[in-house]
Amino acid sequence: MSFDAAYIDQIVQSVLSEIRSQNTSGGVASVAAPKATAVAAAPQPVNAAPLVIRERVISESVLVTAQAAGRTVSLLQGAVITPSGRDYIRKNRVTLSSGVGSAAVSVTGLVISLRAAATVSAAASATGWKTASTESVFAAAGTVIREFQTQPVVCIGDDSSVVACLVNRDTRVRAAVIGRPELVTTLTSVMNPNVWCIDGAGWSFADYQRLLRSVGRNAEKPTGWEEIAAGGPR
Repeated sequence: MSFDAAYIDQIVQSVLSEIRSQNTSGGVASVAAPKATAVAAAPQPVNAAPLVIRERVISESVLVTAQAAGRTVSLLQGAVITPSGRDYIRKNRVTLSSGVGSAAVSVTGLVISLRAAATVSAAASATGWKTASTESVFAAAGTVIREFQTQPVVCIGDDSSVVACLVNRDTRVRAAVIGRPELVTTLTSVMNPNVWCIDGAGWSFADYQRLLRSVGRNAEKPTGWEEIAAGGPR
């Protein structure tokens, strides 16, 4: 069978037309659907667990080592924050976790030294207490009377018992003379002193720290406590 050129050309054109039609249809079908508007991924939840620091004395160096800047921090019950630690917390937006801050912030007061003692100064600095030195028991007693109503006062030195005798003439004062560290708990429960007088013999750095941490702002008279009036019976 033979075909003339015109017929062959017609077949070719028909096939090409069919191919073009299929390609056009496929192209339309393959056009990608419009992409949906991208939605920003939700930020990952911030870990709410606070950073736990187990040191007993919280200084700036402790907080720096723990990388506490900008974080929520949980401290041990009774932990002491030094002045440098408090400055770091304020400047670096450190947050104390709920229920911890009030317990961790130590009570601070005034330590009156009747003699120069590096151990006393170091313990006062570690617990955030101020220090003052006096030249006589009378000067120390005068400082006690000026300060004891606004802050806890601890007097340390060989003649601290004399200071206690002088300031106890004021019925507002309940000065306790403490010879041994183990008597602190007993005296606190019996009379809750508002002035503490310590001779310091045999006291260690840890003993001073425990005392300063145990002193509270609430120096109310214990139930049943009675002052003996001048001239009254012994």
